[in-house]
Amino acid sequence: MSDLLNSQGAQEQEAPYPDTKFTKFFGRLYAAVFALFAITALSVFVLPENILDVSTACADFVKFMKRFFPNIAAIGKISPHTQLAEFYVAALWVPILTAFALSCVYCPIATFLYKKELPAVKTQLFVILLAIPFAYWALNNYFYADFAVNGIPRKVGSGRIFPTFASRESLFGWISFFTATSMFMSMLVVISLSDIVHWIYLSRNKS
Repeated sequence: MSDLLNSQGAQEQEAPYPDTKFTKFFGRLYAAVFALFAITALSVFVLPENILDVSTACADFVKFMKRFFPNIAAIGKISPHTQLAEFYVAALWVPILTAFALSCVYCPIATFLYKKELPAVKTQLFVILLAIPFAYWALNNYFYADFAVNGIPRKVGSGRIFPTFASRESLFGWISFFTATSMFMSMLVVISLSDIVHWIYLSRNKS
């Protein structure tokens, strides 16, 4: 009988989060963002090279995004496919910003609603000490297009690698990599910060 009660108690503890509509809703939003990233990343193979001449809406979108993100113009100058490169870089900023905004809303709320125990703060501090510098490096490199303008140091030997974005494959490889890295690292920073703030909150209440 006691074993049965213990097993029932364990099942209750392992039950899903009570507000399943909340988590499922944001789960669908995250899935939509990742799908948007994948579709946008692959769109470079089908978009016309003169997309800004063909579409006034796309030209206005790129013009608007250039006000905030200097890498759009920088990569456009390097690539022989200027219009395609500028639109591609501008479009891939959308999933980065959307994923970051979703994380800023979802992670703090979910952490405070559902995590009742003190988190492993040492692990979170270790993660954030790694995540923040790497996220800064990735976003800074991508934001200013430093990886393209000043090159990337070679791991073996001397010299630097300078992406030329001369082909659609080059645009896809470099830009989608930096987009994915920036997106996931910014989300990781939000998750870790939420856990640390939650740990401080629980520690003060328990003391």
